[in-house]
Amino acid sequence: MVCLKFHPSVQRFAPADPSLDAVFARAEERSLVCLFHTGYTALGSGMPGGAGVETSYANPMRLDSLAARDPELRIIAAHPSWPWQAEAIATARHKPSVWLELSGWSPRLFPPDLVEAVAGELSHRSLFGSDFPFITPQKWIGDWERLGLSAEVTRRVLHDNAEALLG
Repeated sequence: MVCLKFHPSVQRFAPADPSLDAVFARAEERSLVCLFHTGYTALGSGMPGGAGVETSYANPMRLDSLAARDPELRIIAAHPSWPWQAEAIATARHKPSVWLELSGWSPRLFPPDLVEAVAGELSHRSLFGSDFPFITPQKWIGDWERLGLSAEVTRRVLHDNAEALLG
């Protein structure tokens, strides 16, 4: 399994930019998954001009256009997407090819609407991620367990969903 990863530090285009059509067509042909950093990034934070990192490229609504144009392309919205969590949830709810990935934050910091979505309607399209070494898998899983979600949701997020998406 190969995954194309896009991060706002190098990404200077919107995901649905027509100049990328060939890239995404090829990814789809090869059953690749495209992962996009979403939400705030500490990279460049506090530096003049944010070191040139444009956080608007990490707004998950940019994935909505791509998923609408290329509905077979498998897309991961990496991280909880703060400050655009509602947009990430809405995009994943609306577009079945968009998956949520939960690394980068401790689950104890997840807002109630994210926990509700992951435990409910999006339980079959939410993925574990620790963002190691910043958060160890053990800490992430320990904080996840304190959310008190069902064993079924936990199994899906920690294993089954990744197996379904990645094979």
